[in-house]
Amino acid sequence: MITVLTQSSSASIALTITAAGSGMIEMYSAGAMAIGANIGTTSTAAFAAVGATSAAKRAAAAQVLFNLVTAVIALLILPVLFYLIHQISDALELDADPAFSLALFHTLFNFMGILLMYPFIGQLAHWLEKRFRSREETESEPLYLDKNIARTPALAINALLNELVALQKRLLKLFQAAVYPGHHDIKRFQQQVTVIRSLSGHISRFIVELETAALSDETTAQLATMMRVEGYLLDCSQASDTLASLWINREALKEPELEAQLKSYLTQIVDYMQQSANLSVGDTPMTQEALQHEKDRIKYHLIMAGTLHHIEVAQMSVAVDCLQEAWHIAKTWHKASTRLNTLSAVLIPPSSGNEGE
Repeated sequence: MITVLTQSSSASIALTITAAGSGMIEMYSAGAMAIGANIGTTSTAAFAAVGATSAAKRAAAAQVLFNLVTAVIALLILPVLFYLIHQISDALELDADPAFSLALFHTLFNFMGILLMYPFIGQLAHWLEKRFRSREETESEPLYLDKNIARTPALAINALLNELVALQKRLLKLFQAAVYPGHHDIKRFQQQVTVIRSLSGHISRFIVELETAALSDETTAQLATMMRVEGYLLDCSQASDTLASLWINREALKEPELEAQLKSYLTQIVDYMQQSANLSVGDTPMTQEALQHEKDRIKYHLIMAGTLHHIEVAQMSVAVDCLQEAWHIAKTWHKASTRLNTLSAVLIPPSSGNEGE
């Protein structure tokens, strides 16, 4: 309790040593108090972990577990520890006064705790990683990939396809959050960018770690295509991050008509992305050529407005950059979607109708 109140185990140990040295308490009681002081130090970590990050909470939990386990074992073998202290003092021909014995006891039982917990560090870390998880950490875990699936090529390919489709849907939401008014929760947006990058890394590592020697040429080619799709989607996420930064921080154009055209173009990009993700191969109601033509037309009017001083040059420059980023995303997204649609057509055959009699 003293340690908790003072937030200092040193103060508790100093009081305990003083009491033991003056004969006010026995050595066994002093040892128990030293163990209690060690447990009390966990309060500092526990208080600091309140409202802290997931990593800080896991670190605090690790300290609490270490100190509690060490304390329980030390209490169970308290006579043995003092016997060892007596033997060490005799072997080194030291005067085993209470202060020295208690200091040696404190060092000995902490060292014992390290020896006891060291073999289980890996298991403890793995257990803690599953606790105190933030929303971002949970979302960063793949939905379909695991080591067991990796052992079966057919299952691994389908799992990768499902993971890429899920990543594609998440990226579409990211782009919508970047360009639609009212969706600019910057903290949440940046969390999603981090999540997408993490998922992309999981996918690429999963592909690389597959045993390609046992795969057919067709499956190897499919994996190569999936690696390209992962790269395209990662590129889109980075471009969306750049676009969001430009879009949020820019000033609205002084010409309302140009401002409306710019916003309308971004909406067309969203529609195009949705269509590309959901259509079969070769079905393209909205073409890249139409998007490029619209982009070039708006860009021309922006440059003319800037040249004629109808809008500020800085505004024109940011608006053109937004157009270019959106167009880059649309092109890259199309590459990813086309390949995903092709893979889906091969790996997920259409459901057959009623078979002929």
